[in-house]
Amino acid sequence: MKDYLEKSVDDITGFRDVDKMISGLPNGNLIVVGGRPSMGKTTFALCVAKNMALVKRKKVIYFSLEMSREMFVKRLIASKLEINLQDFIAGRINDNHWDDLCSNATVLANSGLILNDTPGILVDDIYKICLQLKEKKGIDLVIVDYLQLISAPHELNSSRQKQLEYIFIKLKLLAFEMKKPVIVISQLSRAPETREDKHPVMSDFRETIIGRKADTVMIMYREDYYNKESIFHNLTEIMFLKRGTGGNGKVCLEWDSRKNEFKDYEGTRSSDTE
Repeated sequence: MKDYLEKSVDDITGFRDVDKMISGLPNGNLIVVGGRPSMGKTTFALCVAKNMALVKRKKVIYFSLEMSREMFVKRLIASKLEINLQDFIAGRINDNHWDDLCSNATVLANSGLILNDTPGILVDDIYKICLQLKEKKGIDLVIVDYLQLISAPHELNSSRQKQLEYIFIKLKLLAFEMKKPVIVISQLSRAPETREDKHPVMSDFRETIIGRKADTVMIMYREDYYNKESIFHNLTEIMFLKRGTGGNGKVCLEWDSRKNEFKDYEGTRSSDTE
């Protein structure tokens, strides 16, 4: 029981207000990060992985089902060097950056970050890989990006909805068995696009099981994506629709284009309660 209740103070997302909301990354919890496309879900997950593996020196496995290993590494290094990602991809790098690039690549290679970019990986394989890693090397955090791209067992002849329920329950079981946090990224339906208020709600998840079985549900939202004249430029809301530490709430993160990542927002829009 002690293993389930205790967690290291180092097991944190790296974002002050997010950590305050969910008390870090509790062991055994399944945490869902949802949102429509272009809201920053993968960037947020990358920031958490970077903080845990490169700053806190923890062991992290990241299942990247949409982004290749090469692009994953490029995004991490560009963020670490604080250079424009597109310039980095195109090879437009200042000579002064080359030594830093090599040293950061070495740090990444020697870190506790493991990347698996197998397309359409079976959830049963995710389960087996993580438990094997736990036994051989130990693991502190699992990130899966994203839910709808995971495959169910071939013999599970049912609707995609039933398959996704199986997948989600398997990830929930994985968090329980490992006694470590599992973060899963999830897409939302197009429903927010049809409403005047584009803020997503729990029912925008296609998989109703998420609201029932997840320990924490976070949804990311950018007002300036829908309204180019918004005064909240480069601000991303994270709405907590479910959390084990209390009721709903909301915080904001600021997009840092120079570092290609999010950072803590120092303004007044963040709040602990709605």
